[in-house]
Amino acid sequence: SQLQDELNTLKGWRQEALRAHREIRDGAKPAYALRDLTEVNSVAAAIAVAKEELSGELEFHLNSKSDPATPFQSPTDVLHAFRWLAGPFRRAKSGRLAIADLETHFAEYLPTWIYAPNQSEITMGQNPEWYRIDYKLPKGQPPMMRMHLACGNDRKPEKCIRIGFVWDAHRSIVAVGFIGQHQRSAKS
Repeated sequence: SQLQDELNTLKGWRQEALRAHREIRDGAKPAYALRDLTEVNSVAAAIAVAKEELSGELEFHLNSKSDPATPFQSPTDVLHAFRWLAGPFRRAKSGRLAIADLETHFAEYLPTWIYAPNQSEITMGQNPEWYRIDYKLPKGQPPMMRMHLACGNDRKPEKCIRIGFVWDAHRSIVAVGFIGQHQRSAKS
């Protein structure tokens, strides 16, 4: 019956919440402990929530190579990645939070993901349409996304995603310019 299905769903949510609570109490990072709790059901929904929740900290200026409808299988992870950019990353870059190693910090925040801060000049030069962001940086800096967050290394879009972005130190804001399976590189 429908009532029994709803009861089973509630029991499942309760068990998941108790598991997450135990993990957090035992020292796990909340993003890791809550990794299986679905907050959004698509990358597009993660973007929509981030636009509202992280306004003034994170902006979207997606280039023509982006695919915000990418079918990545863990869209709540994408939302957690946006929250890391708008939270710890932004505070560290603006000098309000001491993080010795952002790559290690992000790997602990979202296991299975990486923060890659230095895309090569050669790759960006050979594939500018994949790395350009429609965003004005101060002092005539080139609008290229040198940094990205990544999960997976697969050819299946369900298992792989990249989030390219720039840091605007003048405005103290993260501008996301690419979301999709892969950005073209010298290897692809």
